[in-house]
Amino acid sequence: MKCCSRESERRAKLFPPRKQLQLFPTMAKLTITQTRSQIGQTQKHRGTLRALGLGKIGRSVEREDTPETLGMLRKVRHLVRIEES
Repeated sequence: MKCCSRESERRAKLFPPRKQLQLFPTMAKLTITQTRSQIGQTQKHRGTLRALGLGKIGRSVEREDTPETLGMLRKVRHLVRIEES
């Protein structure tokens, strides 16, 4: 039986236990404000603004800092102002 305890100790050193994952990790909030008009922009840019919840100059929304949101903001960065909340 002594060999089994040594074996488990050896495995514990080689394979440390995994960290517990948070079910709902807290993400930073971004405040997005539209600063320029969507007139004259491509259909994709207008659709991206609509997906972000914008549509009029001066309107602000709060979104979580996710890769999807950051990708949308990269497409319309010339039309919006981004602040971290």
